[in-house]
This record gives sequence, structure tokens and C-alpha cells, in this order.
Amino acid sequence: MFFITFKMIWADMSTLPNPAAAIGNTPLVELRNIGKGLSAKIGVQLEYMNPSGSVKDRAAWNMVEAAETKGLIFPGKTILVEATSGNLGISLAMVAQIKGYKCLLLMPAGASLERRALMLAYGAELILVHPDTTGFEMAQTAKQVAESHPDFFWTNQFGNPDNVDAHVKTTGPEIYEQTQGKVDIVCFGAGSFGTVMGTAKFLKSVKPQCKVFVVEPDECAFLSRGETGKHSIAGIGPGFVTDNVDRSLMDGVITVKSADAVAMAGRLAKEEAILAGISSGANIIAALELAARPENAGKLIVTSINSNGERYLSSILYKDLKASADGMTYQSLEESIADAHKLLG
Repeated sequence: MFFITFKMIWADMSTLPNPAAAIGNTPLVELRNIGKGLSAKIGVQLEYMNPSGSVKDRAAWNMVEAAETKGLIFPGKTILVEATSGNLGISLAMVAQIKGYKCLLLMPAGASLERRALMLAYGAELILVHPDTTGFEMAQTAKQVAESHPDFFWTNQFGNPDNVDAHVKTTGPEIYEQTQGKVDIVCFGAGSFGTVMGTAKFLKSVKPQCKVFVVEPDECAFLSRGETGKHSIAGIGPGFVTDNVDRSLMDGVITVKSADAVAMAGRLAKEEAILAGISSGANIIAALELAARPENAGKLIVTSINSNGERYLSSILYKDLKASADGMTYQSLEESIADAHKLLG
């Protein structure tokens, strides 16, 4: 008698060693409806297809890998510390679980419940700070926590060259290859500035004429106007220029109002079947503005869908839909059929 074991089956399968091996190589999709009629084309990288659901997986993995290579951290001993508005924290929590680290995250109390829950689900410890705490203040707090004990290590997303390097090695080359070198313009919302700076660094090295635009909240236009303020575009607009910024790689800054970013994120789901967060809405508005400029006729513009909209269901983005869903009641079969027939017009 011949017995097939799970080990035998596994050996014949094409498998990955862990979820982190699936980071990157996200698909590039052309917008079909939003922006129809504009002479420029817009492509979006679906970064929510990374294993933990956002573009930040790239940076989290690379920062931890680099720190290990440098002998700065040790699995089973080091506790990773970071300040986050959500996505980087979720990514770092996932990476910590894969590699065998504890993870301590600081996040504003105003962040969505889904993002809190996702960090906790991966096993991270979470400390909430006052919702009005600035990005700079959070980063300094994380630094002070890390300095309080030798077993703590601050990954420092706002000033870590390995954050930028993650996108020099992956995001930039992927965009270039996926567009067959035809990309003309990229625009990204910036929080740590890792994505936009790393992507810019690579693309300008292979195609110097490629233009790079940074997207920031109009209510917190620190980069373009030196202004700070509260806004609703989670993940971008930290209110200070991080150490990752290289202005020589930037061709301009586009500001987007929070309300407009929220509205565009809602449109993405209904018009493009792309469920996205608010910062992705900001990216699309910036891309549309660039596409409408006469000098960009016929150009290819690429931006990012940073994360999945599911982690914003309790936020302002889906406030009305949540209220509608909460107010629904069950129906009888007859009522269900009657409502179904209304769809027939």
C-alpha cells in the first residue's frame, strides 16, 4: 500500500517560505473610468495586495533585514519600536511575527479601530498617544522609548535610509519594468517620504526626464508652504520634513484637501472597483491634476493605491455607509422578492 504524506505533497508544490516572500511585484492597473477623456493615462499600483495589505510592507521588511545584517537586532531578544499612523505599524508587526521579534508601536488615539486591531492581531503591543500629537512628537517619543533600554530598537521610518532603499530596490524597478520604461510622471503622498524618495531615486537614475511629484494635505502643507494643521488623510502629511527628503529628486508638490481625498476614495470603489484608503484618494486627485495639464498630454502617470479600504470602515471615509449598514433589518421572503424586483427598473 502506498501512503501519500503531507510532506511529500508539499515538496512537489511551488510554495513561499513565509508571507514576506510575497512582498512586492504588485499589479499595475490602468484607471478605466475616473479621468476618462483626459489625454494622459493613469496607472495605479495595487499596493494593498502586499501580504499585510499596504505599501509599507516593503519598508518594514527592508528596515528589519538591514538591521539584522548590520548586527543591530537579534530575534528573540530585540523589541522593535516605532511611531506610526497605522500602515507601517501593521507591516512591522507582521514582519516581527515572521522573524521572531516583539514589537512595540505608538499610534495616535484618533486612528481607525481597524488599524489598532490589525496590529494587535499580529501580536504587537500598542500604546495610544493623544490624537493631537504631531508626527514629529511621536517620532521623538519612540526614540526616547528605544533609548530607555538596550533591548529596544527604533526602526525610525522617518529617517532610515533603508526605508528609502526598499523602494530603490523594488517599487522603482517594478514601475519601470511594468511600463516598459514608458512611465513619464509619478506622484505619491508622503508620510515618511520613503516611497516617493526611493522610487524617484531609481527612476531618475534610469530615466532622468521622469517627473516626480509629492502629494500632501492642503490643511498641512508643510513641504510647500511651511504650514501645519489637522487633516484627515491618514498616512501622509506628518507636519515636518523628514530626514528621508531629498528635494533634488522632486519636481513639484501638489496639495489635496481632506474632503476631496475622502470623496475620491469613495469613487474609486464605485467607479473602478478599487477599495482604497483616503491617502490613495489623494494620490488619484493629484494624478488627475497632472493629467489635465496641457504639457502632460499623451504622458503616462503612475501612482499608488497605498492600502485597502477595509481598514478605514470605521473612519470618516465610510461613515455614511456604516450608519446605513447598522440601520438595516431583516426582511421576510416576500419583502425580499419585492425589493429584488425593484432592481429590474
